[in-house]
Amino acid sequence: MTKGMVKGIIFTITLIFGFLIEVEAADEPSRLALSVEAINELEAKQRQLDEREKALAEQAEAIIVQEKILKEKMRRIDDISKKMAERLDGFKSRSQEKIFKLVSIIEEMKSDAAARFFEFVDPNLAVEVLTRIDVKRASKILNKLDKERSARLSELYTGYRSKLKEVETEVSATHQPAS
Repeated sequence: MTKGMVKGIIFTITLIFGFLIEVEAADEPSRLALSVEAINELEAKQRQLDEREKALAEQAEAIIVQEKILKEKMRRIDDISKKMAERLDGFKSRSQEKIFKLVSIIEEMKSDAAARFFEFVDPNLAVEVLTRIDVKRASKILNKLDKERSARLSELYTGYRSKLKEVETEVSATHQPAS
């Protein structure tokens, strides 16, 4: 029901009660008092309903504003996410190109020189390069490395150890003197 409809109903009821009051005023004074009291109650309830309707309308407006703000924030998050994904793809692409060039260089090196390179390079990069070169070539290089370094790279290469820190923690724990 709209506000206008409710006011119209109250007006109609007021007219009817007013008519009844005039007709029966002389016969029953208690009905007259009851009718005026009923009209006052209806008017008070109408005011309460109007206040509630106004409060609900304000809440609905606030919800709509918050929804718009939330949608805008979601759109910005999506935009940022897309930009980050594009940058990450670009970074991965450039990284892969560099690794491909490094693999080409390593394949052209002698096994001794490649082994010296693998002694000092990051283990994760070493494993990445080892996975891309010929298996025979990789085995020759691993054979020329320090045995401990060769073992660590082999574990990373096979996936036996997924993190270098696991290996380093384990190695340092086994090499500490007993107290």
